[in-house]
Amino acid sequence: MGRQRPIPDANREQQMLQFARFAATRAVMAIVTLVLVSLIVFSLMELVPGDCAERYLAYKNTQGSAITLADIEVERARLGLDRPFLTRWLSGAIRGDFGESCILRVNIAQLLGDKFRISLWICLGSLTLAYLIALPVGIISAASNNAVLNNSLRLVSYLGLAMPNFLLALMVMLFSTI
Repeated sequence: MGRQRPIPDANREQQMLQFARFAATRAVMAIVTLVLVSLIVFSLMELVPGDCAERYLAYKNTQGSAITLADIEVERARLGLDRPFLTRWLSGAIRGDFGESCILRVNIAQLLGDKFRISLWICLGSLTLAYLIALPVGIISAASNNAVLNNSLRLVSYLGLAMPNFLLALMVMLFSTI
């Protein structure tokens, strides 16, 4: 039995440097992607007919309030919609200020915080469930010499990977209510 030769320190340092470059490149790419997606979504919201002030006041109008053009202009100024496009996007992006919900009149950061906690628990629960299913199935598949069992498990796992998440969620909801 031969012993493994240790990796020379120079080679190990080179690998660590390559990994650090890789990680830094990915981090920069992630930040650039977030900025571009933010700009695209913000731009698309500008292309929608009407703005937040008009939608809110139209909602108030359905509640019986009489709305004038002066009311719309005051609301636009209050929401900062009278400022130029890039100024609004940059000032919000730099400060991390997502503004207010058009209809609910609640800070978006507060809404996101509440939804994030719920999403985090759902994500952790689904990850735990996935591991509780995947580990035994993988162990059974690796330990078994039964071709039918292995092919069946492989088919089910491929279907699980290929099926869109929303369809799987609908099926779980359907079967859990039955």
